[in-house]
Amino acid sequence: MNTVKSIKMVAIAVVMAAVAAVVHGQTASGVCQCRIPNGPPNPHPYLVGYLGVYKNLDWMAVARTLDFNKMTHLNLAFINPPLCGGPCSAQSDMTLGGNRSFTDDALKAVVDAAHAHGTKVLISIGGDGGDRNIMQFYNAGLSAQLIEAIDAYLKKHGLDGVDVDVEEPKQMGVPFTSFVTALVNKLRPQGKLVTAAVAQYIQAGAQDDVLPLFDIVNVMIYGTYERTVSDMAYWSLANYPNAWAVDSVGGGTYRDGAVFTYQGETTVARETQLSRQYGGAMVWELTQDDPSSPHSLLKAIQRNLDPNAPPVPEPAPRRGGDN
Repeated sequence: MNTVKSIKMVAIAVVMAAVAAVVHGQTASGVCQCRIPNGPPNPHPYLVGYLGVYKNLDWMAVARTLDFNKMTHLNLAFINPPLCGGPCSAQSDMTLGGNRSFTDDALKAVVDAAHAHGTKVLISIGGDGGDRNIMQFYNAGLSAQLIEAIDAYLKKHGLDGVDVDVEEPKQMGVPFTSFVTALVNKLRPQGKLVTAAVAQYIQAGAQDDVLPLFDIVNVMIYGTYERTVSDMAYWSLANYPNAWAVDSVGGGTYRDGAVFTYQGETTVARETQLSRQYGGAMVWELTQDDPSSPHSLLKAIQRNLDPNAPPVPEPAPRRGGDN
């Protein structure tokens, strides 16, 4: 990644999962002046939020309560075509959509709310497991047809671009590069964004030429995703009321005292301040936060994206020789 000069990178891990944001090709407008590690804060950091529209929720209510403070981009995860159920062809169903509860009316409510705050809205295609719905088409030589369906969906709903989240390294060779190239060639002349979610284990299967094609690269930095999401978001805070103040809890009645490791409020604040030196921060996933809590992690991120926020002190070294 250090060899890709046109990409400016930032990382942050948060309890809602983990993650980072990166920015490409927007320095000319002064939007992103990204820095090297340990440099001064980026004066225009990005905050990219993923919204899990694969869930069955009251999305009209969600649209009314989303916190767009400092949020520059909102990625709707995930909007995919169905699986072909056999060999894909040009006649295969490429109709895009999320959960059935995420209706066109709900989509419009989310887009209108985001645009009212100056937040760009993208569809995120693929996802871990859902990437099969995308790979099946470009591996069958049907990139052009899929891109036409994507383009039509963006135009119909007034969306600002596409986030590509393909997470299968063995399926990210020449066909993936060709798909992304064609997608960029179709959308960028219209002023649409093409972004990506990547990780170190994923990037090993991708060609070097593909990263510079994206406008924003969201770098996923995970601990244990399933355990963090299920245990922290729904139970740990209830069983450990002060969990926000630390990075690990255990020894209680939940799961026979099992230990859960995650990123607490102070760690998130420090990681956000690190992210200011790069392109900004990306959050997975917004519905897992509690916006009413004084310890909302999104609020902690928003506060610490401010370049004038006071530095968070370094944690005290652990005893016993641990670093």
